[in-house]
Amino acid sequence: MKVYSFEILAYAAFVVYPRSAISFHPCSTRACQLLKNDCKNPICSSTSRRHCSGAFSGDEDSFDDSMFRRKFLAQVSSIVPMLAVAPSLSQARGLVQFPCTKPLYNTYHAMRAGQTLLEEEDILTTNPLFLTNREAALSDKGIVQVQEACQFLERNQINPSVIKYSLAASAMDTMSIVKEELKVGQNRIIPEFTFMDPRGIGQWDMMSYSQTLPAVIALDEQEAGKQGKEGRPPPNEDGTPNETLADQSIRLVQLLSVLETQFQGDTVLLVFPDGTSPALLSCLIAGIPLNKVHELEFAPGEVRLDLTMKNVRDFYEIRKQELALSDDYQATVEKGKLELQRLRSLKPNEIVSKKDMKIEKERLEIEEQQRLKDEERALREVREKQARLNRQKEVEARQEEKRKARMKEQQEAEVARLQRAGTSSNTPMAGDKTLPLALGGVASVAVVAALATESEEMKPATVKATNAATLDRNGTDVLATTTVDSALRDRNIKDSGVASKAEEGTKKDTTETITSIEETQMEQNLKDSPAQPETGLPSQLPEVSLPTTNAEPGGGLYSSQSGNLQNKEDEAAIAMQEYLDRDDGGEDWLKVMGQLMQEEDDDQAGTDGSDDTTS
Repeated sequence: MKVYSFEILAYAAFVVYPRSAISFHPCSTRACQLLKNDCKNPICSSTSRRHCSGAFSGDEDSFDDSMFRRKFLAQVSSIVPMLAVAPSLSQARGLVQFPCTKPLYNTYHAMRAGQTLLEEEDILTTNPLFLTNREAALSDKGIVQVQEACQFLERNQINPSVIKYSLAASAMDTMSIVKEELKVGQNRIIPEFTFMDPRGIGQWDMMSYSQTLPAVIALDEQEAGKQGKEGRPPPNEDGTPNETLADQSIRLVQLLSVLETQFQGDTVLLVFPDGTSPALLSCLIAGIPLNKVHELEFAPGEVRLDLTMKNVRDFYEIRKQELALSDDYQATVEKGKLELQRLRSLKPNEIVSKKDMKIEKERLEIEEQQRLKDEERALREVREKQARLNRQKEVEARQEEKRKARMKEQQEAEVARLQRAGTSSNTPMAGDKTLPLALGGVASVAVVAALATESEEMKPATVKATNAATLDRNGTDVLATTTVDSALRDRNIKDSGVASKAEEGTKKDTTETITSIEETQMEQNLKDSPAQPETGLPSQLPEVSLPTTNAEPGGGLYSSQSGNLQNKEDEAAIAMQEYLDRDDGGEDWLKVMGQLMQEEDDDQAGTDGSDDTTS
């Protein structure tokens, strides 16, 4: 009810001052008051004149009182026009009141973002802290839905001058597509940080989208009320708010008020991350009860143009007819009632979000993969260890075969040597001219054998042989002195860990036997030779000490020249074979390398075990 200030002042003037002074005088001009009976105002009748005359014909005090009242009314009437044109408080720009009975300064179009990745996985999320995560971005189907919405806007020749979007990942992706498709400048893209957030559903957040959303719809239908102040979801501990529809409507009032203050005459496209927020804004603009908000729910990628009170009401009537013809919405409500009853029957620790179930499933998969890797690694280590053992056994078997082969060859060589030493039958007589040749042959064989068996274990020695020459036919004493200085080395056979002590004893016995045979032959030859006349020479040839391994097998020192040559070839061949068969350290090297490989594998296995324990 409007009450004007002029009426209030007039009423006060009639009450405070005498009514007769101002009520019957229609002429309130200053001239009438001063001219008294000579007033020329047409509305001032003779009665009025008489009244004026009578009013001013009295005493002086009556006249002054009448003048004061007229001045007061004249001053008050000058401020009445200013009070009459002052707008009411509800007409201030930017302060939006719902329902919007008066036109808004801007044109508003509402759009829901396309389907998200979480919705594709049947997960409902409302926590504002997680809305910016890329797991809530548009799916491939959502991108197609947004592109179809842009085509719809182009067909209706809608080119928004301002795009207001939520910071949710799906809304940001939708904004990017709309900006590219409709060629909207970056300076007309306005982000919204809080006012466009979806309604928080508390402990039901991150649960099944297909099961939880019907429960929320049933909750609002049954308990929210027209003002949306009831129907609050259970609280959560992760920061997800549990809000009613009235709580969310406060943010939407602030959103629209800011836009009305910031812009004027623009076409604003509002991009929401969910379908309930634009439906709730439509209900607020049109004055529809908030518990019916889900009847106006937006589908993913849906766009509605020009949100005004009339347009929203018309759309709502059409939607109610569609819902009446279809049982889908009523079936959703009934399903939600059952799901709501089930959710409320659960204890707080029994409510497990689908995201937690997904994380638990991923954890079990990771543990299973790790277990399989551990088993595979353990099996591989067992195989590698067995392969190393097999290789070591093969190396040892080859070494054993080589050792046995060398022993057999040495035994055969010793037996052949004994046989050659035992079959010598040439016994030279005194005065035989072949003795010097035999001595020279023995010295040559010794030099060749020493050079063939040259090694670090050999030590040089000088062998001097002085042989008494036989008398010539005229009885002249001939002294043949042969000095052989050669690098003869006495071979010391070392045990390389392969030959046993029994084999060493066998070799020693064989060597002593050969030496004994040669000494016996020498003594027998000297006995059989005839006595020589005294010539000042020794009666017996000095003993020549040669390596036993190089003994002449074909008849001792007094064999024929051809036998000496054959023996020299045999000795050289035997010496060369022994040199080739000599242990060069290869077997020990293989053994050491095998031990190093074993130690390295053991260290690697220990390092892997410590890494597994640490992880």
